[in-house]
Amino acid sequence: MNAKLTLALLLFTQLASAQRVTESTLSLTASEDRCAVGKSVSSVDNTERQIFLRFLLARGAGLAGLTVEWLAPGAQVMEFVNYEQLPTAPLMCFVTQMPIAGFEQAAKPGEWTVRISARGTVLHERKFTIKGDPAAARALSVRRITRIPNDNGTTGLQLEGTGLNSESVAHLATYSPSSA
Repeated sequence: MNAKLTLALLLFTQLASAQRVTESTLSLTASEDRCAVGKSVSSVDNTERQIFLRFLLARGAGLAGLTVEWLAPGAQVMEFVNYEQLPTAPLMCFVTQMPIAGFEQAAKPGEWTVRISARGTVLHERKFTIKGDPAAARALSVRRITRIPNDNGTTGLQLEGTGLNSESVAHLATYSPSSA
């Protein structure tokens, strides 16, 4: 009886001192300097630039081998980051990200998983969905350019197409046959 009680206390002590993720949030915006993210999301469009994961790790002091993996539907690892040696602190905050638009991830809609592991043991998993047309996400295409005259004599251009967002950059040029 005494040996069982000792074993139970030993297991309880190990569990109580084990590393654990106390909070996690997925978002489309983040401040890595402040370890903060914007509004929580569970579903993102494949035209979004990236998705961020913010998480808090308790009792991670001196831990070697913390890994964050971004898994596509079918459990294929698309992105990962390793933290080799963690500082001594009772609670640590991490912000990491996975690019979406313009990358292979955009062509893999469905349920994704972001997994946090330490020394091969899964500490935390969070599910989210990437939605959108995989064919449209493969490439940037411009369907129409509309000239918009401004009051000050300048001209603006409006682009319509797929794969564009508020941060897209388009370079326009006029080509003519060479005379040589």
